[in-house]
Parts: sequence; C-alpha cells; structure tokens
Amino acid sequence: MICNNCSAEIADTSKFCGVCGTPVTPASCEPFEEIGIEKEKECLDSFARFFKYERRAWKILGIVMLCFSCFFATFGFLSAVIGVATNEVLAGFGVIYILYALLFIPIAIVNLKMIGRAEHYMNIVYSDADAVEERAGSVGMIILAAFFNEIALIFIIINFVRAKTQKNILKSAQRRQEAFRNNNQ
Repeated sequence: MICNNCSAEIADTSKFCGVCGTPVTPASCEPFEEIGIEKEKECLDSFARFFKYERRAWKILGIVMLCFSCFFATFGFLSAVIGVATNEVLAGFGVIYILYALLFIPIAIVNLKMIGRAEHYMNIVYSDADAVEERAGSVGMIILAAFFNEIALIFIIINFVRAKTQKNILKSAQRRQEAFRNNNQ
C-alpha cells in the first residue's frame, strides 16, 4: 500500500505509516500499483522534452534581450555624445536609450541564467525524478517566468500540470530510481 499523505510504501500489516505516522485506514492509503517501466519512461521523456523547449525559450529571449541592450546602449551613447557636442535635444534621447539598455540587461541575465537550470533538470530527469517533480511542481517558477519569459512560461505550466496529474507515475519512477541507487551502493 502507499500512504496518501507522504507517498511512502506501507506494509499490508502495518497500522501506521512508518514515515509520517498517519494511521492506516482505507481512506489514508491506496493499494500499491506497479506502473510499467515503459509508462514511466514515457512520462519522464515528456518532462525532458518540455525542459528542452523551456531551455530553448530562455536561450532565445536571453540572446534577444542582450542584443537589444547592446543596441540601445550603443545608440544611446552615440546620441548623447553627438547631442552634447552639438547642443541639441539629441542628448536627452541618448540618456533615454541608455536607460532602456539598463532595463534589458537584468532581463537578459535572468534568461541566460535559467538556460543552465532548465538544462540541469533536463539532464537529471532519468536519475532523479524527485527533483524533477519538485521543480516541475514549483509555483515560484511560474511566477518567475511570468515576469521574465512568457514563452518559457507555457512549457513550465505544461510540466506543472503534468507533475500534478501524473504524480503516481512519478512516484513509481522515484521508487525505481531509489531501488537502483540502493542496489548499486
């Protein structure tokens, strides 16, 4: 049986969950259902695919924002220098463009930093389903992407929904990975 509170495996003769202490009742646990390795692999493949798409979205927007920042900084600097030299209003526009460049730099940095994070989870999906479930089920990632990259947000939401709806498959993959690690120690 599996505890509905903490997802730990419970012996059929136990009266309490050995991990969280929840009393074993028909409502507090469900029968352990072995999920096939093919179904687990299909689930993990899907997570890996959407982490890959998310990584690509972070990368594209990060590069675009970095290019915009460089363009605005260069154009702003040239406008400011020419405007100051000729005493024209062009200097004011130069300052505005430099401020735009300063606005795009943090967006570019966050996007470029998130490339590595998405790649990390894409690479560990087959060895640490627990970390993948935690990352995919994170509301914080949804909020971060909502501010910095709406395209990556789409893939993050897809993985979020999958983490919530395919919890049993992920738990089965986690148990299989844990057993594999224990057997190889």
